[in-house]
Amino acid sequence: MTAEPALSLSFRRGGPAQVAADLDLAPGEILALTGPSGAGKTTLLRVVAGLIRPGEGRIACGGEIWLDTAAGIFIPPFRRRTGLVFQAYALLPHMTALQNILMAMGDLPREQGREEAHRLMAALDLSGLENRKPANLSGGQQQRVAMARALARRPSVLLLDEPLSAVDRRTRRRVRDQLAALREAGGPPILLVTHDLEEAAGLADRLAVMEAGRILRCGPPAEVLADPQVAGVLDLG
Repeated sequence: MTAEPALSLSFRRGGPAQVAADLDLAPGEILALTGPSGAGKTTLLRVVAGLIRPGEGRIACGGEIWLDTAAGIFIPPFRRRTGLVFQAYALLPHMTALQNILMAMGDLPREQGREEAHRLMAALDLSGLENRKPANLSGGQQQRVAMARALARRPSVLLLDEPLSAVDRRTRRRVRDQLAALREAGGPPILLVTHDLEEAAGLADRLAVMEAGRILRCGPPAEVLADPQVAGVLDLG
């Protein structure tokens, strides 16, 4: 018997930022989204997060229906257990790194939350930075705090928009190790937007290439990148 997907998407959104997707992800699966700028990658993440409402479709995650336009169901963003890491980080500037992470653990007892926050910071090489505010952190450190905060929510799906774009090689390795550990543990499915094809090929189970708001091809990275049509879209020449 086929296992129930951890995340199932089937939606259409028209207008200037049009996007369409039909995807199922297994627990722990990493699906990389790539394509030209403006292809709809970030819009797709925002639809899953509930930040953009599509005209029609259905989204189910972790056994819950988040969207079903035919049934009139729309679960708002704050009630979806998503871990978001967008390029702007969105850390609260008046809070320390530790406080930014703890704010995602509102449902945990105080001491348990602090213990988990420190564990996440250690896993992402952030120990010693607990009391620094975002203005006193480098771009890479801010990105790792944003990643720790996303994981602190114990998300049903992790949505990552260029999570390794502003980090050095050592940090990149740390974040990749953390994502690989989530996969091995059968953790949440991960939607990863990236322009780095080497990163996608080395980390993702599947690669989806987007063009003009639609998925042109989806499959194992090596197979997708060998497609001449994909090569033309990504200018692999």
